[in-house]
Amino acid sequence: MKNKIIVFGSLNLDFIVKTKNFPKIGETLMGIEYFIAPGGKGANQAVAVARLSCPVYMIGAVGNDYFGDLLIKNLKENHVKVDYVFRSSKKTGVAFININNQGLNSITVIPGANYELKDELLKKTFHLIKNNDIVIVQLEIPISSVYEIIKESKKRKAFLILNPSPIKRIKKEILKLVDILVLNEIEAINIVNKKMTQKEIALELVSLGVKRVIITLGKKGAIFCDKNKKIDIFPTLKVRSVDTTGAGDAFLGALAGSLLKGESFSKAIKIANIAGALSTKKYGAQNSFPFLKEMKKLRNI
Repeated sequence: MKNKIIVFGSLNLDFIVKTKNFPKIGETLMGIEYFIAPGGKGANQAVAVARLSCPVYMIGAVGNDYFGDLLIKNLKENHVKVDYVFRSSKKTGVAFININNQGLNSITVIPGANYELKDELLKKTFHLIKNNDIVIVQLEIPISSVYEIIKESKKRKAFLILNPSPIKRIKKEILKLVDILVLNEIEAINIVNKKMTQKEIALELVSLGVKRVIITLGKKGAIFCDKNKKIDIFPTLKVRSVDTTGAGDAFLGALAGSLLKGESFSKAIKIANIAGALSTKKYGAQNSFPFLKEMKKLRNI
């Protein structure tokens, strides 16, 4: 049984535009609708954890502005601890998300204050990490900070989950410190940098020293591979998707929350698949994440 979950990562305000198709270069399209919602991969994952009624800290940075106020208020309302969400002179990070009528998206992120999570700010948070905690980190903060978080987490005997998104090169010696690598197909291909099947990619990642790998496959579910090179495929729910934004974050948060509660890896992945699928039925990221009681209605969880 783990103690708590600590999410190091980004907080953004999402500006979401729905269009019939993605615009081509130089093309102007009339959109269908737009809305604003809290986002950022780190904050998304923290909210997904909290919706499984698990204790979770969010560690990140926002601007000393109205957008920052909105994001902190939303985290508090979702029962995420915000003691270490720092204020910065930089503007709060934003993301511009275009969604087409198939529910697919293209995203542009302006990191802003997220890139201030480094050096002295980061060191102020490490005392939170205890033996048996789960630490989650992604790549929407400085890569040097990611490496420090991973090293410090392992030094303090925490369980480390890395979500290498958005795509960046990761040092092999860092991958060896990761307890679970959770990534999608495109990110997996980028890391191995070889043309392989999904199963071969999972095996290759384990051969690099990662203890466990989960490759999310969207509507096809997820592949799990451990250091013993045992591969399992977990199908997901069939739902009518309207927006895939944040589905991977819903998956990861539910995975971490389930592991915190002592579930096996197999059961945790099944629960995560349900969370990821249900999140695609609504627009936006955090607003779409299901609560545990919603998931219990669908499966024997």
